[in-house]
Amino acid sequence: MANKQKDKPTDCRLAHHPGPSGIPLGPTKQVEVTLPKDLTVVLSQTAFSQLFGYAGATELEVSLLSIVERDGSTFTAREFFLVPQRGRHSHTETDPAAIGELIERLMLDGRSEDARKIRCWAYRGRVPEGEPDAWGG
Repeated sequence: MANKQKDKPTDCRLAHHPGPSGIPLGPTKQVEVTLPKDLTVVLSQTAFSQLFGYAGATELEVSLLSIVERDGSTFTAREFFLVPQRGRHSHTETDPAAIGELIERLMLDGRSEDARKIRCWAYRGRVPEGEPDAWGG
């Protein structure tokens, strides 16, 4: 159960933070992110098994999508999906059409609410040989 305590949120301000492509947001712009102190991310037992199962099944990079449910400050990844992608040892590219097909399949299976809850992208990059990783490899 989520902690319903009314803690003051943590305020994180990043001045002149570069965007994803390294382009500054501008000299007067600030990115402001406010996180509640009780923010929690949880994996269901199913999601945990899928995440580590898919990641452990290959030495290639892998991308997964997940259904996420929110209860206050708790976000639960409930189920992961492995969609067709091109993966190598140093690059993964998910096929955009495959994402559309996943959403369509969920809707046809009567899971349109789940289709709207795909909000997580999990990625496992390749770890150089001989180095430990967080996935148990």
